[in-house]
Amino acid sequence: MAVHLIGGGRDERLYRELYGPFLAEAGPDPAVACVLLDEGDVAEQFARWSDAFAAAAPCRPYAVAVPLDGAFDPAALEDADAVFVGAGLTPAYRAALAGPLGRALAARPLPYAGFSAGAAIAAGRALVGGWLADGVPVCPEDAAEDLDGIEVGDGLGLLAPAVAGGMVASGARWAGWPRRWPAAWWPPAWRSTRTPR
Repeated sequence: MAVHLIGGGRDERLYRELYGPFLAEAGPDPAVACVLLDEGDVAEQFARWSDAFAAAAPCRPYAVAVPLDGAFDPAALEDADAVFVGAGLTPAYRAALAGPLGRALAARPLPYAGFSAGAAIAAGRALVGGWLADGVPVCPEDAAEDLDGIEVGDGLGLLAPAVAGGMVASGARWAGWPRRWPAAWWPPAWRSTRTPR
């Protein structure tokens, strides 16, 4: 399964470069399930993404609206050749998708692309949000996804490393980053080779 993680790619001149490889891996004229959290703006979100995909390559996107505080129905992927998960509140996307979408993609691997929240939840252990690690600011509060303390939870399991797109884009203090986080939050390979200072 190919996994494409995207953030900040809203420049129309880059649509072919950003989304073309994802669509190409799905085959000619693929059906793309656009999984979008329904925060009352699914029609606008879907229009933006379907326009972006159409500018990148021939395809047939369709919206899969997931109710806020609701659950994802894997049957929505029955006719899909690829899966795209959009942007929004990362904790809500993780809560709705981590179990059912992760299992569906494990059973039937499809090309996957995630934008912002969709990129963040792709990891096995997803960095969901937050701006404080043991009371120490590690990124601006406006990148915290409405959380104070750093929250890590089960993601889709499509890749091992955590993705911190919103924090990086907002100027996280990555110098010394691993030393500021408790070892339990580190990827398992780091736990055995690094110790906090």
